[in-house]
Amino acid sequence: MNTLPQDDLDLREGVATLALMNEYSPVVQAIAQNIYNNGFDTESRDLILRQHDIVDVVYIKERALNFIIDYIKMVLNDYIVSEKERENVTLLKYYFKIKEGDFYKYKYREITEILYWQFEKIYEDKIVTKEEAVHKVEVQGLFSLSLDQFLEIKKKLKFE
Repeated sequence: MNTLPQDDLDLREGVATLALMNEYSPVVQAIAQNIYNNGFDTESRDLILRQHDIVDVVYIKERALNFIIDYIKMVLNDYIVSEKERENVTLLKYYFKIKEGDFYKYKYREITEILYWQFEKIYEDKIVTKEEAVHKVEVQGLFSLSLDQFLEIKKKLKFE
């Protein structure tokens, strides 16, 4: 059986919450429910894909990105990215075969909005603490952005 490391309860609850929102395509919802029930079993994922006449998970990349972005929003709600949350996002990206640059290429507007929201909080007092600087790096990593991409968005949003 081709299985990735098991998720933790927080990830399972987050995935279940997102799946219940009914904002996703049937295949993404089925995969999310499968993650909740069975963890990151790639054989189960591939069976769900075949049931929806999809040959590989890369063919639902944009739908998967929407799902992962919503999970990242849940993670960032408290403006803190824990090590476990970072690992969870990494697992989701790996499971859905999301590559570096995919968020930037396919979901630029969405990630720009999230970064704006994060930058507002970081720069509201005009002082960037060590923790806030680390947080910026964590957020950059969640979206697999290169430093150049991250700085370009930051400049565009006028947070220089």
